[in-house]
Amino acid sequence: MKNQEQDQYIAALKKDGEFVIEKFNSFIGNKSEQQKFLEQILDEGQVHFEHAADIACGSGALSYWLSLKYPNSSYTLVDLNDDLIEEARKVNTGDRFHFHVQNVYDLSLLQDNDYDLTCCWQTLLCLENPQKALDELIRITRKGGRIYISSLFDPVNEVDIYAKMVDWTRVSAQDGHYTPYNTFSMKTIHRWLDGKVETIKLHPFQIQIDLPDVYKGLGTYTVRLENGDRLQFSAGLHLNWGILELVK
Repeated sequence: MKNQEQDQYIAALKKDGEFVIEKFNSFIGNKSEQQKFLEQILDEGQVHFEHAADIACGSGALSYWLSLKYPNSSYTLVDLNDDLIEEARKVNTGDRFHFHVQNVYDLSLLQDNDYDLTCCWQTLLCLENPQKALDELIRITRKGGRIYISSLFDPVNEVDIYAKMVDWTRVSAQDGHYTPYNTFSMKTIHRWLDGKVETIKLHPFQIQIDLPDVYKGLGTYTVRLENGDRLQFSAGLHLNWGILELVK
């Protein structure tokens, strides 16, 4: 069943067309800092996997980089945006890769308990019903398998933030589309996942490079603190990026 909130988000992505494709494809030409952080977490945890699911894969950058590091593994890439799936096919070639156009709330083409590694990148923050999406990610992951989710999390305050960003620099805004930028407290995450996974761990993401403020619309930039730490912002909104690690 499609979801109205996600449908408008996907409609916005399709409306913005080449701009969105260019943005996603930039992470194939240059490995993102979050991708590097994920690979660091996998190395430190000595994580190995045979079958990986890349849910809401965009143009396939996450699977592309993982496949170079883990060349003997297979990858299933899923996204509701068929234009982005076509882009993902261009860079992820060979019989190790499988592709589906499907909604994150209904991954019925994927079997229960089938994946050693499940990833969902920078998507949970955009969903109206993130708990339902989490349930699907858990369902397709085998017992003992790991789930990694990049999103906005607050590890300290017991407060959830639900924001709607209208980016007037994009064509989609003219048609009334917006981008949800939601931040979830870990109290809420634990409530959603109670009894569904064995362990829950948040890896707060600290970006290691400076990003200039060159955007009039949505786009990440950094502010350097006196102690050298960097805070990430987009259109004035503080981005508490983190990677949520779940073991089923």
